[in-house]
Amino acid sequence: MKKIIVFLSIFLLCGCTSTYKLDISNDKFSENINIFMPYYKYQSEQNIDPETGAIIEEDNQIDSFLNNKISALFSKKSYYKKKVVYDNDTASINMKYIYSEKEFEDSNSLKLCFDDYVFKYDSSYYIRAKGQFYCLYSDSVDIEIHTKNKVIKNNASEVNGNSYIWHINQENAQNVDILFEVEKGISRSTIIISVTIVVILLFALMLYFIVHLKNKNNNSI
Repeated sequence: MKKIIVFLSIFLLCGCTSTYKLDISNDKFSENINIFMPYYKYQSEQNIDPETGAIIEEDNQIDSFLNNKISALFSKKSYYKKKVVYDNDTASINMKYIYSEKEFEDSNSLKLCFDDYVFKYDSSYYIRAKGQFYCLYSDSVDIEIHTKNKVIKNNASEVNGNSYIWHINQENAQNVDILFEVEKGISRSTIIISVTIVVILLFALMLYFIVHLKNKNNNSI
């Protein structure tokens, strides 16, 4: 329970903004999270008693979040690659993690942010997350899934090329419904690139033999 509370407290910090992106490519799930928080403002409000000016000795969850490793998985410790940049009174945090299909089922993003979720990875990748959304830490957040694989079905709020976006805000956070299913396997772009390379190599090989044969015929005359 402590783990859940600490993780969710990160996503309920007043004044934060963020972006969440998930890229599905072949059998990998690449997560990229950006969080921007008013670090100096939070420090001054939380660590100093506004009446006496005395320093309050208490656990600072933002400091803990900024300075410690954050696990991407629920059932075991496997950490995000995290980068923190300070700019005046703002802290910008970037967190990245690449899941296997089996690991993604155990991701904190699924287990801690949604009331109910289903993730299947047998014949296709099927994601269904619904109910209350617990990770709305600002007025709104966009969840973006990007893939070049063939999408079978989705109920995205917005589709922009290969990106599928769900807009979550204060009005709909109590009853979120995300549906996304995509084919497994090599993406269409990977197939096109591979075929193009093979065609170029075959053309180059054919051209080499034609030139070689022509030179051979000229030398024999």
